[in-house]
Amino acid sequence: MNSSERDREQPGRLSRRDFLMGTAIAGVAAVGTTVLAGCGASAASSQTKVTTTDPISPVGAPANWTQEADIVVVGSGGGGLAAALKATELGNSVLVLEKGTYIGGSTIEASVCYAFGTRYTDAIKFGVPSYPQDWDALVEYFMTSCDYTIDPVMFKRLCMKGAETINWLGDFGVPWALDIKGWGPTGHIWKGALDGGNEVRGVKPLVDFMYDLAIKKGVKFLMSTTVTALVTDGDRVVGIKAEDRTGNVVHMHGKKAVILAAGGFAFNRDMLKKYCPEAYDSCACATVSPCDTGECSRMALGLGAEMVGMSSVTAFEGGIDAIHDGGEWFRYLYDGSTQLARQPWLSINHTGERYPYLTSVGNPYHLVAGGIQTTIQPGRRGYVIFDDNYEEYVAATDQILCRTPIRPDMPNQDRWPEGLPNDWRVGAKAAIKDGTIKSADTLEALAAALELDTDVVVKAVGDWNALCKAGADDRSYMPAQPNWLHPVEKAPFYGIRMGSTLFSTDTGLAVTPDMQVIRKDGLPIPGLYAAYHTAGGGSGQNRWGGGPLACVNYAMAGGYMAAEGVAKQEA
Repeated sequence: MNSSERDREQPGRLSRRDFLMGTAIAGVAAVGTTVLAGCGASAASSQTKVTTTDPISPVGAPANWTQEADIVVVGSGGGGLAAALKATELGNSVLVLEKGTYIGGSTIEASVCYAFGTRYTDAIKFGVPSYPQDWDALVEYFMTSCDYTIDPVMFKRLCMKGAETINWLGDFGVPWALDIKGWGPTGHIWKGALDGGNEVRGVKPLVDFMYDLAIKKGVKFLMSTTVTALVTDGDRVVGIKAEDRTGNVVHMHGKKAVILAAGGFAFNRDMLKKYCPEAYDSCACATVSPCDTGECSRMALGLGAEMVGMSSVTAFEGGIDAIHDGGEWFRYLYDGSTQLARQPWLSINHTGERYPYLTSVGNPYHLVAGGIQTTIQPGRRGYVIFDDNYEEYVAATDQILCRTPIRPDMPNQDRWPEGLPNDWRVGAKAAIKDGTIKSADTLEALAAALELDTDVVVKAVGDWNALCKAGADDRSYMPAQPNWLHPVEKAPFYGIRMGSTLFSTDTGLAVTPDMQVIRKDGLPIPGLYAAYHTAGGGSGQNRWGGGPLACVNYAMAGGYMAAEGVAKQEA
């Protein structure tokens, strides 16, 4: 068994050595250590060390290449795996470089693949805006909802290729099902992956399947390999300079092309501030792979590449603002503290005004809209307040999708990341103990802990308790459902400072319809291609919540298109 196979033997399960390589985080937040360790030692500390937006200059070709392939792919998430599979199908040898210690990148943390016009949506006679699927009508439909910021040609191609990618994977044997009651009729899931409400790593079976298939087709994977520069010969990209797991410098020759599929830059806050200022200000944490530090974008910028889709991100509600107190930017979407924070509590801004909680039942977009509700508050932060009956109340809130509290009795336990307790209550209690969730025996003391005015908190809680006693909410708040009207009466009292949760940056490199990276002068860079989310613009500009394909199929379709683009442009 070679080193790559040893790393991939149990994807997402890390050795004790890997665990110790990460940043030490107390209590249940140790899951952050697990995921950080998955990015290797250099990435594990990236939250504090990555402080630059500077372009990374290319280097010249070495006298001898360490390894060669027709195509070198950077990143093993959905985009990288789709690119590798499609490229081999088109007759190419492929080498995939992965910074982390496991396959899947941020894709492995998702639950669903959105797509329109697949044979699976056709089977239920569903189309957008109507059936049968009309691609031009689809573009017109989303042009308005995306405020006319999308490129209609690219968007149409992306949606069509998104459907083609789903069907293509189905041809290989992926058992697609539509999660109609949860994510909706365009939500394609691995059949059975979300049984029992367990959304944790619902896409992991797909990642495993794609990896195994890629190995059978001869794709080579190098893990714990951090790219440091593009290699050029004249104006053409011909390979990658990198550091391997031992720190040795290696040069990988892409005889036809290099495809960048390493995700975005959610863990480079300087890049966020420059290219996604809305996310920088409004998001309180990030829940994607901490490997997303933006080096690939910076390497392309070193060749004069253009960035597009400015300030476009995919973000949810439920972001615990631990960084306000000097804590971590990374928070795992399914740790117990986040699960507790995402329930329908009394939600107020710093003036004491309530803002609506939007149910996840029947409308997955409310996960995004809930984040918007938080970030339009003064100071772009909100506060949730509840009391010591929270365990009883959570059992009655009936929220679904990724808001479903994690429990030991859920199926698919083998998918849980090592270090993450499979009981939300454990994580919640740890966060209360370490002060991530503020607690106090009086409302006055809780107000002080949240840095809010005492009278503001006391009045807001009093008004809420009166509303709970009345048993009906004002329709202005959309309104709170009767089973959410739990008074704040029993000490200790709890509060959390909240923002949005950043899931991906949709800002990225400008690309042609063949996914070839474009320079600022409008010309494509020979030999260089990018998949989403390293590429950008597919969701439009200043978009909050991502594009209609959402994260996973956005990436997979981009990788599929990039492999086709290489075959077309580099033959």
